[in-house]
Amino acid sequence: MLPPSGSLGQRRVRRNPRFGVPTALPIEVDRRHIQDLITRGMKAKVVLLVAPSGYGKTTALAQWARQQVLPVIWLRLNEEDRDPKTLFADLAQASALAGVRMETWDRVSLLDLSREQLITALATDLNAHDTDLTFILDGGEHLGSDAARALTNLLIELGEGHRILIAQHEASPFSAAPFVARGEGLLISADDLAFTPEDTKAVARQFGAQDRASTAVQEQYQGWPAGVMLALHTQQSSKLIPATALVQEVMNTLPQEVRRALPHLAVLSTWSAEEAQNLSIPLPVGWLDAVLRAGLPLTPLGEGKFAPHDVVRELLTAYLKQDLGLWRTLHLKVGQQAEAQGQPYSAVRHYVQAGRGDLAMRLAEELVPRWYRAADWLLAREALEPVPNSELTAPLRSILALALLETGEAERGRELAQEQLRLFPTPTAHLTLSLDAYRTGNLPVMIQHIEAGLALATEQRDVIQLLRFKAAYLQGVSKIDEGLAVADEAVRRAEAMGNVSLKIATLSVRAYIFEHKQERNLALRDHERAYQAGQQLGLTNRLMPIVDRLALLYVGRDRAEEAVQLLESFLIACERTYPIGVPSAQRRLAQVRHAQGRTNDGVRIAKQAFDELLRQENPISASDAFVYFFYSELLLGKKPEAVLAFNRLQVLLGEEKSKLSTISWIRNREANAYLSYTDGHLKDALRYLDESANENLRAYNASTVLTELLRSEIMRLQGQLSRSNADAVAEALQKRPEDVAEVRMVHPYFQPLLQEFIKQGWSASVFSDLLDRCLRPVVSAAPQIHLELTTLGRVKATVKGQEIRLGHVSAIEALVYRVLHPTARQDQLADEVWRGADLKRARQSGHTARSTLNTSFREAVKSLGILLATDLILPSQGRRNPEWVLNSAVQITCDALTIVESRDPHEVLRLYGGPFLPDSVSEWAGHYREMLHKHVVQVLHEGAALIESQNPQTALAWLVKAADLAQTPEAFERVVLLSCQMGESALMQAAEQAIHSLEAGEVAFLSRLYSLN
Repeated sequence: MLPPSGSLGQRRVRRNPRFGVPTALPIEVDRRHIQDLITRGMKAKVVLLVAPSGYGKTTALAQWARQQVLPVIWLRLNEEDRDPKTLFADLAQASALAGVRMETWDRVSLLDLSREQLITALATDLNAHDTDLTFILDGGEHLGSDAARALTNLLIELGEGHRILIAQHEASPFSAAPFVARGEGLLISADDLAFTPEDTKAVARQFGAQDRASTAVQEQYQGWPAGVMLALHTQQSSKLIPATALVQEVMNTLPQEVRRALPHLAVLSTWSAEEAQNLSIPLPVGWLDAVLRAGLPLTPLGEGKFAPHDVVRELLTAYLKQDLGLWRTLHLKVGQQAEAQGQPYSAVRHYVQAGRGDLAMRLAEELVPRWYRAADWLLAREALEPVPNSELTAPLRSILALALLETGEAERGRELAQEQLRLFPTPTAHLTLSLDAYRTGNLPVMIQHIEAGLALATEQRDVIQLLRFKAAYLQGVSKIDEGLAVADEAVRRAEAMGNVSLKIATLSVRAYIFEHKQERNLALRDHERAYQAGQQLGLTNRLMPIVDRLALLYVGRDRAEEAVQLLESFLIACERTYPIGVPSAQRRLAQVRHAQGRTNDGVRIAKQAFDELLRQENPISASDAFVYFFYSELLLGKKPEAVLAFNRLQVLLGEEKSKLSTISWIRNREANAYLSYTDGHLKDALRYLDESANENLRAYNASTVLTELLRSEIMRLQGQLSRSNADAVAEALQKRPEDVAEVRMVHPYFQPLLQEFIKQGWSASVFSDLLDRCLRPVVSAAPQIHLELTTLGRVKATVKGQEIRLGHVSAIEALVYRVLHPTARQDQLADEVWRGADLKRARQSGHTARSTLNTSFREAVKSLGILLATDLILPSQGRRNPEWVLNSAVQITCDALTIVESRDPHEVLRLYGGPFLPDSVSEWAGHYREMLHKHVVQVLHEGAALIESQNPQTALAWLVKAADLAQTPEAFERVVLLSCQMGESALMQAAEQAIHSLEAGEVAFLSRLYSLN
């Protein structure tokens, strides 16, 4: 649960220094050049100050903030903000204090919502504010990886004009690279923040030091502000002294009773008289004033609170650790206070430092349901990995193993779970290893861990998860009725528990079993129930198996377009919040593309998914993707590539039936059958087909269309084709209508067989309809929206005659590049548009540009009353070098492309409004600009030549326009020649003068003297 922001009614939010701009230091350098940098970046959505401690990041931002007319929303981050939901709550509270009405947030903040729903609520309130908002986040290093990603997603949702400034250390999770690369970000580094010689002289004068001393200090500390300030304050300018030694010099000037007790404060991130008193630290009255007078580097936060510099805490920590008992006692007190204030992550850290692992682990275990519910596995890792394994409790060590497995660290997760089993078996450790066994295709090991986990499980959450996995296992080994009974029990428990996430997961398993029982209406009911619940809560990870199966059910009901929209929308969500799910969604999209007859797309997408799933060590899912490129490559001329993919899969899965799921074994037999067939070993092929069909009939009471097609083809070649073969193919399709994808995938090879069925009158209507569907040209759905891109003379986008905003210039340029280069993949696009950035940054810029374009387009068409089910640019097919797939529901026209494809002077002149992308300095845009220029000149010259005898006036006007564009003597000579023939002496003389002007290096224009207007 999240606290309300406090913006409604008469609630008042207690003032907290975390939300106030720090006040000025007693001695402070006016960082004018930093303020100028920030001011020059006013159009940037993100300004990031990145430097080690002591570079004055907070001071510089506070100086800038105090000079602003409009309120600045300040938030000092702490370690609780590693949790995205806590970060959002803090941002909402800071916004409310600044006068932003947080009505949407207050309505939802107490609900148990997903991260995506919270982002939407927060962005809605911030975007509704009547002025632009500026946020300053001090301490970005406290953000966790999940929180940094969530903050990026929030920034994407924020409207134009809002911006955020962040101060953080190097190697912090939040990266501004995507924003910088597309012109929406500004990076201020340590080099920018370092004191200039003038800054150091200004400080020296305030301390009463001479310029000579300032020059020496500047050189010794290379402009490091903290070192310079301390050295001048302590008058240590003759040699380089470590920062801690300089702090020691300051401390030596303090009264003894203050100096002796000051190390106690090392456990606090902020200092105040009240906090010292709460810890019973033996500091005398007025100690804080004495510290400030001495010049110890502290940042004033307001309300009597100060933040000690990292160097101060480093020195005090070294002193305090000399008394281990005191060190632990103080950390224990701070941990207890943090826990009482609802700061679990801070409390856990302090308890660990206090040597009270029991308290730390108790509190961490209370966080487990939260991590489980929202699948916050990265957050779980960041909270638990710093704790030595030996100090973790058995449940927490098991959760860490599961978190590692779920975030792509399969080997580490597996090893940690195995270690936990050796120490003390837990249900979660068994669950982790059963999931790992499922993904690697080791079903005997999978069921061993499931049964062992169920024998230990006492919590409903563990029981439900293990039952869900058991149901999936039983279905996988063809024990369908047993699997359905277990799935029913899992659903019943999840509904009784009231856990929506687990309800979704169990419903999806039961629906899958219904499919295999041929009870498709029940399957569709459960899948749609689960999908609706998952959509409402934004639980992308839980939606994976549901979307996967729903898409197939839609295909089976001839609703392929709905399946595509479902999968493409889900891919967008995966890319943002669940990247590990991208290839699994792609494998299903490949199948749907085959069902639509888009075989090339299907093969390409399937191969990309296959490679990524193997990289994720998930050969079971990879074997599914394998189907949708192996057979078409094997039968249609790419056998070596197909054999290589088969061998890669077999190395991981093997062929031992006892270790494979039913479907994996069937796929293996089918693939071997086709390989034997293409090698000419028909007897072996038939043996493999019999094994495949027998297993299918035993498990699912149906054979597969791939098996029966190949059997029939062999019978045809051997002159033994009969009605029973046709019946077997028709029955396979009738029981699994979604397998039309497989038929369309390989139909060119089996077309003679299908035609023979029709000729013999065996289920002729079935096969006639099937063949017609396969041979029918692929017709794209008519675009619902027309987007016009103007790039000549000016840049604009128009829908239904209304100009719309499509984000920043570089994002629009990227879209134009994609329209003009339809075969370009992301790396080429990124390299051309963001040339100068390394490829990694350029890729990030491309990804962010796509998000910007999608968000802007979605808002624009919504404001025009147009509904669009998916985005302008659909999800990437693969993650390494994907392409930008433009939505077929949007017809995009571009004046530059129309001109390039046109040889009509009238059309060219109508569209050519000036240079291509006039403000772009990209090399590719310059080349295209020149090419367009030459093309227009050529079209005008050719057109003039064609009509010169019939319509000399128009021909001459075209030549004049061409000459003005070309600025070459040859072009003006054409004008001289025709104007002379027509008796246009003034124009002829002007053209001759223009040639002389060109020779003198000047530009000449004739259009004002002669045109059709």
